[in-house]
Amino acid sequence: MMLGGVSCTRETLESPTPQKTSQIVVEKKVEILPVESAGIEVWEGFPSDGKKHVARRLKEIDKLAPANSGVLFLGDSITELAPLDVLFPEVETINYGVSWDVTDGVLLRTSQIWKNKPDRLFIKIGTNDLYFGHDSQHIAENIGLIVDQTYWHLPQTEIFVLSILPRGVGLANEVKAANAAIEDMLQYKDVKYLDIYHGFDDGNGVMITEYSDDSLHLNEAGYARYAQLISDCVTTGCKPPVKKETY
Repeated sequence: MMLGGVSCTRETLESPTPQKTSQIVVEKKVEILPVESAGIEVWEGFPSDGKKHVARRLKEIDKLAPANSGVLFLGDSITELAPLDVLFPEVETINYGVSWDVTDGVLLRTSQIWKNKPDRLFIKIGTNDLYFGHDSQHIAENIGLIVDQTYWHLPQTEIFVLSILPRGVGLANEVKAANAAIEDMLQYKDVKYLDIYHGFDDGNGVMITEYSDDSLHLNEAGYARYAQLISDCVTTGCKPPVKKETY
């Protein structure tokens, strides 16, 4: 079954499917924090320039009025720089992307998500973790915590986790391992995993040059491809459109 060219957990929608890793046992305790006590902080591992940007961006996001519907996008620079209103004009979108961010950083700002009640939440995070030396299990565990805590506070919100995109050849194997670990972990949760990796892979674990000018960030063609791969899930939650009866 094909949903916008995207591969989802528990349904083989695109080949090749990443080889499964062994089941990940999440040892971190899922501590459900009330919104009022979950502070918004900057992850201490960022370089100074990154910290300045993240702090400024978090303040911008914190000033946004809470949304009671629509589609919220959570992630790093690929999300922050995405022209969501142009890519998905059919729906109300909320951009919670923060350049430089990592999974640890997202865990520090989940209270910003909980003030909203979006219909759908799209999470795309992890490539910067690899840059900072975090391994695949660290990334998968943190994404599991983000999903669990968000589901607790927003049980009516559909949650989608997007795969990490290919980047430079130096991290090609790490990206594949992280995606396999994320997919393996999420199969035990009520969440859809969208494998967009293969829509950007040149066959060697590197971003197709047409879609990026630096093998990492998306250009105009890259964002067009991104929208093409997930638009059905953004607009309908990966559900087929309702056919109108004709007489």
